[in-house]
Amino acid sequence: MASAGQEGETPGSEALGRHRPTNFGTQVDERPAPPANLGRERNLYRAHTPIIHRYSVPEEVLRWTQQIRKGSTRLAILQLVSERERYGYEIVTSIRNRTNGGLEVAEGNVYPALHALEAEGYVTSTWREVEPGVPPRKYYRITGRGREHRSMLVKEWKEYASAIARLLEGE
Repeated sequence: MASAGQEGETPGSEALGRHRPTNFGTQVDERPAPPANLGRERNLYRAHTPIIHRYSVPEEVLRWTQQIRKGSTRLAILQLVSERERYGYEIVTSIRNRTNGGLEVAEGNVYPALHALEAEGYVTSTWREVEPGVPPRKYYRITGRGREHRSMLVKEWKEYASAIARLLEGE
């Protein structure tokens, strides 16, 4: 493996055990391939492995992007459960699919957010038997209080995004 600082590497990428070569304008999934003996678990394996893009992104930009995504998780969850009841993993895949992969939220982030939203009274949950022999799933739905909270978050998000867009247009 090349040492840090060589062309195509970003600071800190050596900790990932691989480098991020520069190839601007192309986004390629560089997650390691799952073990060959995985069947249905292959998709779960890939869903939990972070994506590393081929173009070089400075670590401070990655940290900033993570903060933006972290702040949008609650809004994304509330939006999805406002449309219909959903279970946790369905929320994860719906976020990824609806945003064409632009927003990927790990299950490890969704479940704590769901528990917090439930504790705050924004969502409720019920366990359901899906089919015999399959463990029950916990389905979440939005409450009236959650709808109000979602509306406020949407309003704030749109105002913020609009302000940033105006700022980026320049004078």
